[in-house]
Amino acid sequence: MLAVRNGPRTWLVYIAIIVGSAACAPAAAPDVDSVASRYIQLTRELARHDRSLVDHWLREPPPLSGPRRPVADLKAALGALSADVSRAAAGASGQDRDRAAHLTRQVDALLLVARRLLGESPSFDEEARLGLGLAPVPLDAAAIERARTALDREVPGQGPLADRVAGFRRRFAVPDDAREAVMRAALDQCRAATREALPLPDSESIAVAFVDGLPWDAYARYLGAHRTRIDINGSEPLDLARALRLACHEGYAGHHAQYIWLDDEVIGRRRWTEFALVPGFGPDLLVSEGTAEAGAALAMPAARRLAVYREHLAPVAGLETTDLDRLVRVEELLAAIEPIIGDIAREYLDNHINTAGAVRRLADEALVVDAESFVTFIERRRTRLLAYAEGRRRALARGDGSGLASLRSLLVTGLGPP
Repeated sequence: MLAVRNGPRTWLVYIAIIVGSAACAPAAAPDVDSVASRYIQLTRELARHDRSLVDHWLREPPPLSGPRRPVADLKAALGALSADVSRAAAGASGQDRDRAAHLTRQVDALLLVARRLLGESPSFDEEARLGLGLAPVPLDAAAIERARTALDREVPGQGPLADRVAGFRRRFAVPDDAREAVMRAALDQCRAATREALPLPDSESIAVAFVDGLPWDAYARYLGAHRTRIDINGSEPLDLARALRLACHEGYAGHHAQYIWLDDEVIGRRRWTEFALVPGFGPDLLVSEGTAEAGAALAMPAARRLAVYREHLAPVAGLETTDLDRLVRVEELLAAIEPIIGDIAREYLDNHINTAGAVRRLADEALVVDAESFVTFIERRRTRLLAYAEGRRRALARGDGSGLASLRSLLVTGLGPP
């Protein structure tokens, strides 16, 4: 082997080669924990511009300090985070893969929020795809028309069908002095149905309050330690169907049960702290509302619902038990008509129909009683209103045949196309 004498210039070349090689080497993929922390931070910062992004927290986050950053800066930071979460997902496996996929979907939705705040106006379908992970589903107009025809037979009489349905449901209105007792009875029945499939801690409890003027039908806030408070809009009449639906959707096996499992298992045991955020955006919203809707359907199928009305709720409310079987059929038919609301929202938000046209279609086709107020709801919620009917459809389609027990895993794995 020949000996080589290395002078100062040669050493400079070697150093340059080493530095250049280091610069060209691919950076290590970020770990999922660091990506999750950045997601939480950027969500909180963007929520300073749009409060609807944060519903509430299952565990209180530390105070957010510093000045409010411009949306353009946050959009750039989200773009960088999107690239990093994709790299983290590519290198993840097992449960970490599900976690990284969840973060990927949520970051994409945040990017859409930033774009809209900066003045972009994507179409309804593009917003649904980027914001909720939903591709357009063709409307089954024939099925909806069959449901309307069946409803017309169930609730005969004069006047618009929407008014006839509303009048029929008023027969099952709960007197004000019995509202709390009926809600407690409904929660007890939903809890009993849920416990048959999903274990619940003995320490869990729900407080209920009727609050006038709420912008929502009802709202569940987790208080920690397996406790949830449900506020119900007291300005709207409470009938037996609404009472049982809210008890299941907001309570068992809906949001209250979701929050307990997320707090104990996902945040507490797995240490996935990003799930402490209950977001008002993204595919996570679709999963939360969709599984709550599916949980209500699975916990209370038609036959069980009828038995609960007859044996528990109607007696507590002091109501007659006649025609309760027809009430159940009316509920099922109204659920079959509900998908048309998304179609009307698409036409309205994409400027294919005006406000008067939207009000008319909501009243005539979707059987919405207060159609004018519902247009305001569409303007405020936009594609997020799809989280209920479409989320329910997907959650039921993604189930593995084990009923309620299958819903928990969907909170993490999501509701991709079935």
